[in-house]
Amino acid sequence: MEKLKFVIHRSEKLFREFDLSILTFNQHKKLIENYLSSDSINIETNDKEKKKIMKQAFLAVAASGSVTLELINFKTPMLVFYETHWITSRLIKFLVKVKFASIINIVFNKQIIPEFLFENFTTKNLINQMEELVNNEEERLKQLRYFRTFSKKMLFEKKNPSELIVKHLQL
Repeated sequence: MEKLKFVIHRSEKLFREFDLSILTFNQHKKLIENYLSSDSINIETNDKEKKKIMKQAFLAVAASGSVTLELINFKTPMLVFYETHWITSRLIKFLVKVKFASIINIVFNKQIIPEFLFENFTTKNLINQMEELVNNEEERLKQLRYFRTFSKKMLFEKKNPSELIVKHLQL
């Protein structure tokens, strides 16, 4: 959590021209508030508002997981981080044999979304990549091109996979 605290404080200084938001769950709101030095960052827990923010965002910094699919759907450029206890990270590396954590990177077998996992998740790496994506329009546009291609690949018979599953469920 100390790394995230540093990244939050550094982001407040580096990205003053942006409205910064942290999207979280109700049970984490107080913890996050304790890490903020000012009230200049919006902490959002309402699902509808979180989706609105994701859709309008210039850039997202996301913990690895299903949120990356939402951000791809909203066409929001992003970078991904993930950190666990060192024992857990060793176990994951031993058991999981993929090069990437983000589904889009796995599908294309290359890094579309920059990932900072385990020991690569350093404050310097994260901040440097944030600055790169903020200042490099071509990198953001490259992500968006892959997002469109990915979205088309994930459709079956031009239908969303979740719609197909619901249609075939017997309740």
